[in-house]
Amino acid sequence: MSSAEHLRLFIGTSLDAGTRDHVKQNLPGSVNLADLRWLPAEQWHITTLFMGNWPADRLDEAMVALLSSATRTAPFMLRDGRACGMPEEGPTMLWVRFLPEPAHRQLHVALAGSLGLPPDERDPFWPHITLARGQQVPAVLGDLVLDHFRVEQLTLFRSDPAPQGTVHSPLMTVPLEG
Repeated sequence: MSSAEHLRLFIGTSLDAGTRDHVKQNLPGSVNLADLRWLPAEQWHITTLFMGNWPADRLDEAMVALLSSATRTAPFMLRDGRACGMPEEGPTMLWVRFLPEPAHRQLHVALAGSLGLPPDERDPFWPHITLARGQQVPAVLGDLVLDHFRVEQLTLFRSDPAPQGTVHSPLMTVPLEG
């Protein structure tokens, strides 16, 4: 691998099959499912830190930061996951958006700091699952889709464009142990 190579990376949490099924079964009936481009359910995740184009020769550094942050962070709960279109004006994505969770925000900030990246400054910092994209996404649906989700592990993902859509490949998964 040459030092000029970059990998598109992010750190997040995958959804298990039972959670994915629960989300599918509880989507609001008001969503016209045929008008949306759905991400494969196996790719659904909650992003903690988007790293962008990361130098391939610094991949070990990302893995060390992930491991270090995971050993200092206890599992935490995301609550009140509701279907909504984002962004709020002219929505183009269908999300399951959870209430802001301080533990998720703190983990984001810690990971960004350990990797020398600026933290996301948006306030509130919404934990979410992107389900689909489209041009006709209702702005606010508000229906409860997932009462809670326990974040117990983190994964470093590589994100590669493909003809059928972006593919997220796990590179390293570690449990939260703090």
